Amino acid sequence: MARLRNIYALPCIDGCRQTKVTSAGFGRPRVIVGITGQYYLFSSRLCCKVCKKRWYADNPQWLEKLPKRFTNLLPAVLTYKKAICKSVLDELRRTGKSPTDMANQVIEMMHLKYERANLAYLLTCQSVLDSEAGTYGQKSITGFIRKETQPAPFCDYDDIDGWNGLCVSAHYLTDCLLHEYQRQKEAITKLLKLTFGQAFRSDHVHVWHYVIICHHERTLDGHK
Repeated sequence: MARLRNIYALPCIDGCRQTKVTSAGFGRPRVIVGITGQYYLFSSRLCCKVCKKRWYADNPQWLEKLPKRFTNLLPAVLTYKKAICKSVLDELRRTGKSPTDMANQVIEMMHLKYERANLAYLLTCQSVLDSEAGTYGQKSITGFIRKETQPAPFCDYDDIDGWNGLCVSAHYLTDCLLHEYQRQKEAITKLLKLTFGQAFRSDHVHVWHYVIICHHERTLDGHK
């Protein structure tokens, strides 16, 4: 991701005319769920010197005030409580799956990564115990220093202080997909009019959008 430079005049979240927005420290981490796993997005804490208002940089209300050339760089769709990577929405649009099937696919992938990490942890612990027992030809000194021979148990999937795995619901995917379509509705409509309804070769979702939009406009004109 790109970082905004200090020369950019950032807008105030309350819409102050003469704004002077500065950084007010580090923000909060927000977990993002993607196709290949989950990652964290750190946002700064901002402050307006005029109205003394403080907010986080990942606030959706403030992100709407930024130019689209900045918001398009964000790899995720941010809401007030959750966030999801745009790769999930792209895959949902490309494959034409239902939100329920896509949510099950993401959850299955997340649990698969958790099981692989658990297996890697157990294999590492077993390798350390074998090294202390002299399986590889020479005993290590850690076997004489460490008092506990039983390794610590691996945390659960939903442990907040441990793995902290997330679950994605179909209802949330539907809301994010509709929100993303409303945000790009003008650009998608213009693109479809130029390409006669075929935006992408593998896209079978947006093929009929141009026909639906034209039919909707004619219906409104007929009612008038």
